[in-house]
Amino acid sequence: MIIEEPGSKPTFRAPYRLSPTELTDMKKQIEYLLAKGLIRPSTSPYGAPVLFTPKPDGSLRMCIDYRALNKQTIKNKYPIPRIDDLLDQLRGATVFSKLDLRSGYWQIRMADNSIYKTAFRTRYGSYEYLVMPFGLTNAPATFQAEMNHILRPLLDECVVVYLNDILIYSRDMKQHVEHLRRAFKILRRERFYVKLSKSEFALEKVQFLGHMVSAQGVHVDPKKIEALQQFLGFANYYNRFVPQYAKLAAPLTNLLKKNTPYKWETKHQEAVEQLKQALTSAPVLILPDLERDYVIEADASDQAVGAVLMQDQGNGLQPIAYLSKKLHGAELNYPIHDKEALAIVIAFKAWRCYLEGRQTTVYTDHCKKRHLLQWGNDIAYRKGSTKIWVPNYPPLRQLLLEEYHDVLYAGHFGSNKTLTGIAKHYYWPHLADDVQKFVTSCDTCQRMKSSKHKKAGLLQPLPVPEQPWQVVSLDFITGLPPTTSGHDAILVVIDKFSKMGHFIPTHTTARTEETAQLFVRYIISQHGIPTTLISDRDPKFTSKFWKELMSLLGTKLAMSSAYHPQTDAQTERLNQIVEQLLRAACKDEISKWDLHLPVLEFAYNNATHAATGQTPFFLCYGRHPLTPQKPTTSATIDPFFRSTIHQHHTTATGHYFNKRDTSRIWVPGYDFLRTLVIHESYDNPTSGHFGVDKTMKTLQRNYYWPNMVDDVREYVSPCTACQIMKSSHQRAAGLLQPLDPPK
Repeated sequence: MIIEEPGSKPTFRAPYRLSPTELTDMKKQIEYLLAKGLIRPSTSPYGAPVLFTPKPDGSLRMCIDYRALNKQTIKNKYPIPRIDDLLDQLRGATVFSKLDLRSGYWQIRMADNSIYKTAFRTRYGSYEYLVMPFGLTNAPATFQAEMNHILRPLLDECVVVYLNDILIYSRDMKQHVEHLRRAFKILRRERFYVKLSKSEFALEKVQFLGHMVSAQGVHVDPKKIEALQQFLGFANYYNRFVPQYAKLAAPLTNLLKKNTPYKWETKHQEAVEQLKQALTSAPVLILPDLERDYVIEADASDQAVGAVLMQDQGNGLQPIAYLSKKLHGAELNYPIHDKEALAIVIAFKAWRCYLEGRQTTVYTDHCKKRHLLQWGNDIAYRKGSTKIWVPNYPPLRQLLLEEYHDVLYAGHFGSNKTLTGIAKHYYWPHLADDVQKFVTSCDTCQRMKSSKHKKAGLLQPLPVPEQPWQVVSLDFITGLPPTTSGHDAILVVIDKFSKMGHFIPTHTTARTEETAQLFVRYIISQHGIPTTLISDRDPKFTSKFWKELMSLLGTKLAMSSAYHPQTDAQTERLNQIVEQLLRAACKDEISKWDLHLPVLEFAYNNATHAATGQTPFFLCYGRHPLTPQKPTTSATIDPFFRSTIHQHHTTATGHYFNKRDTSRIWVPGYDFLRTLVIHESYDNPTSGHFGVDKTMKTLQRNYYWPNMVDDVREYVSPCTACQIMKSSHQRAAGLLQPLDPPK
């Protein structure tokens, strides 16, 4: 039945102009509808025009343009099922059959008092429908209500219905046959006919409502991925499959804002490519097990918030759905902890149908949010600086691989060191394989690095030192091309404990005294005097001057066997590494190789050593250095030393203040002393227990220390006497009679 708003008038429009092909097809379809008794000639005052749309097989579909009638029709609010709710019902099913009703709308008869309102106008006359036509605003709701009514005994047991699409699901084939028999019995009784050519039976995987459904879960339909013309709407529909969807789509959604000029830029094209990649590689989402608990991981960035709903069904945590929301207006100004809270709130609202009544654990990297939810859920703190998940976007992963291998300060190391460097801060599936392929295919490494072969004989390792820079080895790399600064050699020094190295530019003709000066400047001044010094039998190291110097320093000399450099294999290996680093870094600037040594030294010391499993920098200093790739600092300082540094800073500030301002007294950072000063200025009989401002003015006449206002406020605010005396403010009775001012 078509019910129009009060005061509505009959709608009619002139017929559209059609092509000869469309006219021929329209004439055939009208004759077919008349022959089937679906339409009849009409004299109705209503009249809608006809238009055509192409079908997938190339034929034409006749459509009636009921937009004018729909505009004044009272809408039927019967709910159309949510697709995600229907998909949730399919958990545990392994056999599927899909039924497509033949012209489903035409199997519902129009109410007698509404037939004349369906009239449409053509070159061949006016006609009106006796059955429900396509195009009416309430047709989907009416048809859904009818299907739910007749199939109600099977709904949520073995049948889901979305308009004229019926999906029958079962756990095994025997059960499926019985379910099909029951469904066909109902359809036969109600005279709803199935179109065999569009129906599919007993499938392990079926395409349903734009998804591929199987026993493993729900997949993105590949056919939908190919149809990206309506790109943003399509991508938004599948946002539950895409992590960080709102952030990826932000450049495109910003382009659609009002009063924003439409200018396609590089960032928009990159957003399209990122969304394409994310959609075509979208993960399989498992269907929720309603008897198990859930896990939510929520996070926030400057532009968007997001969350992922997960569940452990025996194979570890697997995603059920992704959620993201772009921030707007005042939300963009929220502090990060409020954005984190907003992400949790949005997640619980979106997935309330799953979470209500179930134990849920929420992971967030803001520990202050642990107290937000008090209704049977746990909020766990997950440190945000552990590792960053890198999405499946090849240009981003390629950039990280280049940053940790190709750049100058990365050093072109092998796959193990490159993998360890990336794995400190980032993660993605098959990371090790990607690093191996990238390093193996590096053109610079293949051309510059020498091959390694097994050596004969047995290894006789040297004793392991007890601390860094206790046992030191040094050697020269000679035969290098002269630089513009006159350097043609490198003094290589390595610590046997931490494996830290120093690469010191020098020249072949340097005397023993000059080498000693370099050793003192770069080694002793930074690391102290070593107890043992390992070297070859270079004339500089066998000279009387060198031996006397080491004797005065208390350093024992340990020299390798003549013509047997394997004695100090560690230094020889480091020499090879330095040469490889130089070849990779100085391909086009051979005369300036000495300028690259500081950066190459940093690259080596910041790379994980295979023997220790740590970087030389970390073993020597107890922390990792900051690098351009590192998202956050992991350096920590012992609280005792931090307190000592703070106390020293306070004392130095006091000395400076006493010299600059002799009218006030600097109060050292002892809590009892500063409390006593505040007490004398606030609690003495003449102070009057004034507030923070007046107490501050009194104190500042004679005293000074950092954060003085905070200390005064902390002392004054909880004063019991003030709270008792100042809590009551009563208005005096009568009128206020001001006194005359004194003369």
